[in-house]
Amino acid sequence: MKNFLRSRSFFLPVLILIALSAAGLVLYSTPEGLGLSDDSIAYIAGARSLLSGAGYREAWLASNGPVTHLPPGFPALLALIGLGGLDPLRGARFINSLLFGANAFLLGLSGWRMTKSRAAGLVLALLFALNSSLLRVHVVAMSEPLYIFFSLAAFLTFSQYFESSPSPRGRGQDEGWLIATSCFVGLAYLTRYAGLALFATFLVTLIVLQDTWRKRLVSTGIFIAGTILFLIGWSVRNMFVADNATNRKLVYHALTPENIASGVRSFSEFLVPVETWRRALVKTADLFPIVVAALGLVLLTWLVYRGWKKFSQPG
Repeated sequence: MKNFLRSRSFFLPVLILIALSAAGLVLYSTPEGLGLSDDSIAYIAGARSLLSGAGYREAWLASNGPVTHLPPGFPALLALIGLGGLDPLRGARFINSLLFGANAFLLGLSGWRMTKSRAAGLVLALLFALNSSLLRVHVVAMSEPLYIFFSLAAFLTFSQYFESSPSPRGRGQDEGWLIATSCFVGLAYLTRYAGLALFATFLVTLIVLQDTWRKRLVSTGIFIAGTILFLIGWSVRNMFVADNATNRKLVYHALTPENIASGVRSFSEFLVPVETWRRALVKTADLFPIVVAALGLVLLTWLVYRGWKKFSQPG
């Protein structure tokens, strides 16, 4: 059985089966269509506006002005599906079902690459498909599922970049994978502005993991050039049509006691999934905050140590 789980011929068909089951689960859970919110209305109306040839506009408002507050990734995909005759409202259900399956598939691949265990990859994909919170994310007409897809794809291509053979010019890793990563990060930004966090993450990782300053400069230059095209392109469009880059402000949101309490509660539910046990442990004063702080400190110490060692002694 152990050798069977390690078999490549077993891994891929089962992973595909999990992905198809996940897609079917979304369709089964939404016989009347996806859930809707204010942003859902904006995405669907924006897609209909694109299909009509009017551009990405606030078709759900009387002003019908150009949209800058919400990035165009998800409505553009809805409009692309709409070219085949499927209304964006119904197309969103079709897209999110495929994305739930695709995200489970990509996560399974990521788990296999991280652990070198096909069994671990299958378990991770199955856990993703059976997670009620992630299912809820995919049964609402929002951009999160598409953002998750681009993020997972970016991590996979980034991993492949470091494991790839030298490029034809013999200058190190195959830059094609890095360019693919930059494109996925750019598409993630055009889906949700939170994609800037991905940009910063990969940029810092390139600086830490490359073993020479020449490689650091070349790889970061390629990555920035590939990603910045998406960022600048969208911002320039917005400046022309609405005199603002994103209709948002860059502000620092400090952690509030309510945020911390919510985070500790979520961690406690993950750590102790049985509610009666968790409530019994909560009675111990500050138990879970101390556990969270201790684990966070250990993780941060380990991260700084490994990161500095890799940066200062890349060999």
